[in-house]
Amino acid sequence: MINSSFKKLFKTQIDTFFGSDSLSLPCKLVSADNKHTECSNCQIDPMSGRSSGRYKVGGPFSFPYGQLCPICNGIGYIHSIHETSTRMLVIYDYKKWINFNQNLNSADGMLQTISKIEDNSKIQSANTLIVDSSGTYNYQNEYVKDSDPQPVGFGSNDYVYTFWKLK
Repeated sequence: MINSSFKKLFKTQIDTFFGSDSLSLPCKLVSADNKHTECSNCQIDPMSGRSSGRYKVGGPFSFPYGQLCPICNGIGYIHSIHETSTRMLVIYDYKKWINFNQNLNSADGMLQTISKIEDNSKIQSANTLIVDSSGTYNYQNEYVKDSDPQPVGFGSNDYVYTFWKLK
């Protein structure tokens, strides 16, 4: 019989995986929104809406006339990017994924993460996952979200799992 003490033991055991000296990996969640702001370092060409290649007086980094602006790379605007760090259980082997009832075309270049429910809002807003792969054999570590986070747990939704594909 599954009672509350068994569920509590399960949660305690899973939570130990998220410690800094356990199976979880440090990950960076990157959120880049579609809003952009005009570059404060260069003058904008009114015809093209892009950088004119001219330094805007008072900008943070001066550059020679006709060169690319070092802030926006000649685009004329910059995107807002937010980064946050968290620890996640990263599962590369699709045979070990939980709730593998997703409609995926191929598991090649994909991974699954399991994280605490507290990180759900961070994962929802993230576009990209960067896994710290310094201690593993995987050298490709940048992934884009392939599914929304799905709640999972044993009698409660204390964790979420998400699928990511190689960028």
